[in-house]
Parts: sequence; C-alpha cells; structure tokens
Amino acid sequence: YFPLIDDSSIIIVVFLQDDYTREILQAATIPEYIYPLVIDTATSTSEKLEPQTRIFLYPNPAKELINVFFNQIPREAMRFTLYDLSGKKVITEVIEPWQQHYTISLWDLEQGLYIVEIRTKNNKRVIHRGKLFHY
Repeated sequence: YFPLIDDSSIIIVVFLQDDYTREILQAATIPEYIYPLVIDTATSTSEKLEPQTRIFLYPNPAKELINVFFNQIPREAMRFTLYDLSGKKVITEVIEPWQQHYTISLWDLEQGLYIVEIRTKNNKRVIHRGKLFHY
C-alpha cells in the first residue's frame, strides 16, 4: 500500500485522452492543487496549500526516458524513487544540488503504471508525488 497523499486531502488529476482510440495521451497531477479537506459538522470547506517548488515530469506516458525538471534550481540533493503499484521500489536515484534538469532511463522497466516520489535526500520533506505511465 502506497498512499499518494494523506486521507484528509483531495487532489486534482487531469487526463488527456483520444476520443477515438481511448488512448491516454497525457496524465498529470499538479502539486499546487493538493487541498486539505476540512470537514466540520456545520460546513465543509477546503483551503489551498501554499505552492511549493514545481516539478515537471515529461513525457508522461514515457517509453524510454523520463525528464525531471524543477522550476527553481534545487539547493539540496533530492531522492527520486519510482514504485510499482505493489509499493516495491524499482528505481532510486539521487539528484544532486543545483541540477535543474535530470533524465532517468526506464529501459529495464516493465510496461505499466508507477508511483513517483521526490523527497529531500535526508527524507525530511516530500517535494512531489505523482503517477508515471510507462509503455
């Protein structure tokens, strides 16, 4: 079991799909659109979290390579981890500080859906969680 976000949050996920073939051309989650879900006995509201460093993973779906791009140059090392849907780590790589763009090979992976997690190297903060489709 690998939760994408905690149980008290909702997340907006967007899919771009071909109407004719039903092929998913692009799938994305946007980190700044993760909302904590606040439920009160009288009302329900949601408050937006402050935007953090934006990370772009492309292309998604990916065939051979995935690119990781930070909108701000990271000042500390990051740990990129890819999990299969059973929660098993299949790729772990360290992205060194000051690297704004990083490329990861998917050559040895089976086709399928994977969970991406990018944390600070010391595991204190999760910077990004999302999905990656490998074909």
